Amino acid sequence: MIPRLALFAGILAASPAIAKDTAGRVGVGADAAFTGGPAAHITWWAASPVAIQGTVGFALTGGNVGDSLVMLLGVGGLFKVVDTERVNLEIQVTTSVAAGDADLVRFEPGLRPELFVTDDLSVHATVGIAVSVTGDDGFGGLPANSTSVQLGVGGLLSSAGFTFYF
Repeated sequence: MIPRLALFAGILAASPAIAKDTAGRVGVGADAAFTGGPAAHITWWAASPVAIQGTVGFALTGGNVGDSLVMLLGVGGLFKVVDTERVNLEIQVTTSVAAGDADLVRFEPGLRPELFVTDDLSVHATVGIAVSVTGDDGFGGLPANSTSVQLGVGGLLSSAGFTFYF
């Protein structure tokens, strides 16, 4: 999977350039975890290689239909490791917590290729791991009072989405 992703990123990087420098730009967008949890995000590129990102999303507490829907709040950073005219490869680090009665803290490092479709619109996917710490009630099928490591939130390819930059 990773060699195919690297090949795909290389092919896209060789395509005609259309993206602009992201330094100082603000973007809003949406992500969908492949477990079905939607999220909205705002991204501010404080400097060319570093961005700060805030996320608001939703998830089921027990992982079953009819379980409670809770809000997830996250904050994190993006760090460019490859910066081309059309495709950026970024390290994404996010920490999120469940709001309300749910007991969950999650730390998610990953790799995120970002393809600029136009000067202002990009699409991205994230691959990585998720380290989850649960409280007395567990969360989303994770056992109570545990620490677990998963390949992404919804498998190795954990989410995909878009960002519109202003």
